[in-house]
Parts: sequence; C-alpha cells; structure tokens
Amino acid sequence: MKIGIITDSHLYPTPGDGRAFAFHNPYPMARAQAFFETAIERCVDSGVDVIAMLGDLTHIGDDASLALGVSLLAQTGLPVWISPGNHDCTVRPDAL
Repeated sequence: MKIGIITDSHLYPTPGDGRAFAFHNPYPMARAQAFFETAIERCVDSGVDVIAMLGDLTHIGDDASLALGVSLLAQTGLPVWISPGNHDCTVRPDAL
C-alpha cells in the first residue's frame, strides 16, 4: 500500500485579511490553499492508494476551512484518513 502523507496545511477562512502568522518562520496564509492543492496533486500523481492528513488541516478549526479541506481531499476519489491537530480543534474539540 502506498500512502500519501499531508500535514499542516493550515487552511484559513480569510487568507487575504492581512494578518501575519508565523511558526518558526512566517507562513503565507494567502497561499495555504494552493500549497494544499499541490500536495494533493502530488499524492494523486504519485499513484498513492490512500491519503493520510495528519493534523492541522485548518488554522483555527472554523467550519468553512474544514469543509473546504475535506472537500478538496474527497475530490481525489481516494480513501482519506484525517487525524485532527491542535489547530483543527480551536473552535470546538470534536471538529473532525
């Protein structure tokens, strides 16, 4: 079985709102969705059997970002395993 691993996409509901985020380095929120879509495409192009999303699909755990992330993963037609990260549970602990 070939597993595609994606982690820390940090999808954000209003990426162009001008807020700056940084972890160890600045994180370009405005490009988070594009980065995530590229990661998904690379998994699909590599012929994975399943995708494992290992936490922090979203940045603040908001419903819109969660729905977007799950939708983008579902569009692959592949089985997807999602493990919530601390950022996915900011709004409510049972978000994923």
